[in-house]
Formats: sequence, C-alpha cells, structure tokens
Amino acid sequence: MEEVRFTPLLDKSRVEGHKQWLDFFYRGQVTPLIQTLSQVANVHVIQLWGQITNALYPQWQAELADVSDPVSRTRINECFQMLKCEIKTSAFGLRKNPFAIKQIYIEHPTIPEQKVWMKAACCLAYRLEGEIGYCYECPRLKEADTVVRREKC
Repeated sequence: MEEVRFTPLLDKSRVEGHKQWLDFFYRGQVTPLIQTLSQVANVHVIQLWGQITNALYPQWQAELADVSDPVSRTRINECFQMLKCEIKTSAFGLRKNPFAIKQIYIEHPTIPEQKVWMKAACCLAYRLEGEIGYCYECPRLKEADTVVRREKC
C-alpha cells in the first residue's frame, strides 16, 4: 500500500498578515526610534540598524538550535526570510533592507576548526573608555589584525 502524506501549505492570509505586522512594527515603531537615536547620538542610521542585525542573526541561530522538529525549524526560517526579503525597504527608511546581508564567517579565535560570524556593523566598543579596542568579529578589522588577535588568544 502506498503512503499518503500531507504537507501543510502556507496560509496566504497568515503570511500576508505577518508581513503587514512586520511592516507596521518597523515602519511605525523601530524606524522612528532609530532615526531619533541617530540624531541625538550623532550616529548614522545604518550603524544603528547594524546593531539590531548583530543581535538578530545570533538570535535566529539560537531559535533554530532550540527546536528539533522540522515544522518549527521551517517556520522560523520562513519568518526570518520574510523579514530579510519581503518587507518593503521603505519600512526601514532605507534604500536597502538592513537585514538582507551576506553573512561572513571567520576562524574562531581559539578553536580553529570552528567559524564565528563577523558582525554586520561595528558595535563601537573601541570608543568606550579603557582599552577595549575592536571586537574580534568587527568588520572594521583588517585580516592581518584579526590574525594578530587570534594569535594573542
């Protein structure tokens, strides 16, 4: 006897509703906050959006790691792809979606067989008082500087 399998199709109204909610949230809440912070702190909006991206990608990976069933993993990936690819850029007040980035991985500082994600934007920790300097995952570091930092670890 042959097996019959049913694959749940995406509910178009649910997907459209989710897109509308994301658009509303980013256009009405996050973008005005980013624009205000940019003016007050004298930091470019792209830099501030980068901080959200820096937090979002690891959160996405953590969410995927927390679930084992394929349906949940698929739903998490679909939602993330929707945010990256299907929300109008005007919702972010930018020409480009700040979450649609190319992920770059570099060698882990202490475990050579592992990779770590290079941040989407500099977190500006080097500007803090003290001798913090640039983070290992900072996109502003040149490859030679990353090698030196890795050797120090």
